[in-house]
Amino acid sequence: MAQKASDAQKAPTLSKARKQELQGIEDRYGKILARVEFQLSPSLQLEMAKLIGPENSTAYFNLVAGGLSLLIVVLMMASRDFTPVAVVLIFVTVGVLAAARRYLTMKAHWLDKHGYPAAQMGPDDLINTYATASHIVVQMPDGQIQALPLSQLKHMRHDENNCVATFQGGHAALFARKPMGATAFNVVVDLLHRHEPPSWAERVAAKLNRH
Repeated sequence: MAQKASDAQKAPTLSKARKQELQGIEDRYGKILARVEFQLSPSLQLEMAKLIGPENSTAYFNLVAGGLSLLIVVLMMASRDFTPVAVVLIFVTVGVLAAARRYLTMKAHWLDKHGYPAAQMGPDDLINTYATASHIVVQMPDGQIQALPLSQLKHMRHDENNCVATFQGGHAALFARKPMGATAFNVVVDLLHRHEPPSWAERVAAKLNRH
């Protein structure tokens, strides 16, 4: 009950024009189950970027680099004939480590190119994102509205503070827990979980279980 009271306190008073705008969205896409209005700062963009891609992608980079390093040592100790190969692997390892360091920046650039250029947004440039039973509706600071059908959801990831959903066509929707409150945030996470298609591993496991 205390959490719900806290969420209610965070809800701003809506102007008549804002209420009409929300009503227009509900008329087109259904009842709004949860919504959030936030300013995408560069620091928040980086936090969101961490949720794009495989959950353990950074660990994968480090594992590959570690495996290559071990292989280099083995080849160098085995024979001088393998020295040229070891030299090549050294350069590959350096490249993998560099990619690991740049990976988060690369994912932030992905957000830049897909409608979320944080560096170009000021404190008054607010993003509004709405969740209905059938769509995620994103309204950018310039007023442009993009409706993303949940049937086209490709992947979602979240942590305790943020949630990122990616859709077919390279579209994305962002949800920040702090400005929307824990209750609304959990509604969005549950909604996206229900519509997220099974992963490749889950599909394989399901096929094996049927045989």
